[in-house]
Amino acid sequence: MAGVNQIKVTAFFPTAAGTGVASGSSQVLVVYSSSFQTKTVPSSSPSANASGPADIKQKVAQDVANAMSQPKAYIGTVTDITDSTIQIKTASSDINQISVSPDSTTVVNTTGTISKTVKTTDIAIGDFVVALGYINGNSVLTAQRILITNAITAPNLTVNEAKVSSVTKKILTVNKATDNSQDTVQPDKNTDIETLTGGSQTPVKFSSFTAGNEIIYVETTDAKGLTSVRSIFQLSS
Repeated sequence: MAGVNQIKVTAFFPTAAGTGVASGSSQVLVVYSSSFQTKTVPSSSPSANASGPADIKQKVAQDVANAMSQPKAYIGTVTDITDSTIQIKTASSDINQISVSPDSTTVVNTTGTISKTVKTTDIAIGDFVVALGYINGNSVLTAQRILITNAITAPNLTVNEAKVSSVTKKILTVNKATDNSQDTVQPDKNTDIETLTGGSQTPVKFSSFTAGNEIIYVETTDAKGLTSVRSIFQLSS
């Protein structure tokens, strides 16, 4: 979807000893904008057999051009502003420089209920921004589009693989694959319940679960510490 998408990938795999299941997670940010204009760089690479100094120099120049033609996003809090440059501090405390121009940089404020286009001069110190553009040789991002948005917080998601031990009308009692501890899984009206077969997801009813089913369930915890079941995937029927 448009904007910043947080993707968390969790994998389950046998332990080295082969006596249980372990898990590992990785999280990435993906920025998408249908209004962002990509650019292409014409190829001028030498032949595959080229090996002379001029050919090598040309290949290096082409590699640099290709790298600089890949769109990038700088994300963070504005710490300094000049007429043509914005400095931001990222979540990892890195300092990034962004080049802006009233003529070529579109700025959209998405913090309200309705997104609206504003001027580059409306960006203020303390704003959380997502800047999309291309990076030059000095690691300065020339921004085509800047989103003023709310600060990104990591989703508090927990992913578990488990086996169903018993089923009531509204609750699954399960044993987690990683440590065999017991847990209860109680979906609500917002819970997605699906079966995974052959790489496809198909909605199923809660009543289809039986003891012995292998499942993956995803829980989310809100700011008040309340946990809800976001998704249940039936791996075996």
